[in-house]
Amino acid sequence: SASFVAELDDTDAQQDEHADIEGLSFSRKWLSRKGLSASKLRVIEVVGESMRPRLNEVDKVLVDTSDTLPRSGRVYVLMQGNELLVKYCQLLPGDVLRVSSANADYPTYDIDLSKVHDVSIVGRVRASANEW
Repeated sequence: SASFVAELDDTDAQQDEHADIEGLSFSRKWLSRKGLSASKLRVIEVVGESMRPRLNEVDKVLVDTSDTLPRSGRVYVLMQGNELLVKYCQLLPGDVLRVSSANADYPTYDIDLSKVHDVSIVGRVRASANEW
């Protein structure tokens, strides 16, 4: 699970060398080098243990909402019903989305996107910040 923390504002990014959101600072040069647009980014707080040890509860992730086509080995934020989830996603033939966790205690499952309409990909996780 996850929860929205904040959105980056392009105005702030243009005025300052860094965009600061919820205690996280992103260099405009870094964003540009990664091909990221501040207006398409969100900071989301991780909830739960399904992505441990890769991501821990209360870690913050930077999500690129312009990247919503799953590729193997990448982490995405999903909206499943009313819940935000941070998961590995893989698009399989037949419009099937395979959803998996880093934590083996959480089983992998498939979603037939042609039949299930309350699932959408919010965006790809591009960076994370850990709290200790």
